[in-house]
Amino acid sequence: MSSKDNNHAYIQLAATKGDIFAVGRDRKVDMIMIHNTNSSAEQVVILFHDGTNEYQILDREIAVDETYTMEFPKGLYIPQVGKLTGNADTAEKVTCLVVGTIEL
Repeated sequence: MSSKDNNHAYIQLAATKGDIFAVGRDRKVDMIMIHNTNSSAEQVVILFHDGTNEYQILDREIAVDETYTMEFPKGLYIPQVGKLTGNADTAEKVTCLVVGTIEL
């Protein structure tokens, strides 16, 4: 089985928990990059849902103009029924980029 690099998602987080991306097929996440464009710090929460259970993978205050990167050297496996969700204190002030591979 081969794989292909892919940007899984590039969004601005909402103030209430919402989907960052829902998968639809098996994927591995290699990196999640978060950038705060607000003029004040933002609390950011990112969760992984495996189709049955939800797990918090980040709950962190991101400083003004800070870029925070989470790397998964072996990849965070997201099954076909899985998804990432998240939110920040203020809508549309925190950008989230998810990068990884798709199984072909």
